Amino acid sequence: MIQLEMTDIIAAIATIIAFGSLLLAGRSYQISRRALQLTEADFNEKRLPIKPYLIDGFVFREEDKKYAAFAISYTNQSSSHATFYSLELEVEFYDEEGIYGKAISAPDFKVIPLGINDNYKKLEIPLNLLPKTTVSGWVTFALPFNLNRRYRTDSYKVRAEGPEGRDCFVEACLLRRVTSEEKNKAK
Repeated sequence: MIQLEMTDIIAAIATIIAFGSLLLAGRSYQISRRALQLTEADFNEKRLPIKPYLIDGFVFREEDKKYAAFAISYTNQSSSHATFYSLELEVEFYDEEGIYGKAISAPDFKVIPLGINDNYKKLEIPLNLLPKTTVSGWVTFALPFNLNRRYRTDSYKVRAEGPEGRDCFVEACLLRRVTSEEKNKAK
């Protein structure tokens, strides 16, 4: 019969414990790797961008002022709340002499776009976007206007600014012109 010495028994027990520790460490590694993947996926989902979409846009005049109205939809794709604390319109234009310029305008919340009734929502500041939701509405801006000079607009860019670089913009190069006759027809 085989006779085991105490050192052999201790070595066998140590080997079994080491093998068990190896299996436990492998399982812990798999669990922690899966937890890391879930955390990374959650982090990436919270950083998804906000997608703006230009639904409609037009230019109109009211009381010797020229305005641009935009219907915009903002979709928050992320799983975290987002807020835009500023909306502004950047207009790039050139005049009769070929001089280029850029004007920045804040929204005019008092002016209702032509042809729009009270059922349409106005986009107001701050614009709060809940996770995985879409907010749509109208925003109106006063345009640079001078009776003595004619301007041609290159582009209209509505920029929404939020914290942590969550800015986005929609851009239009051409906007249709709406007159007061069309406003009367819409009513």
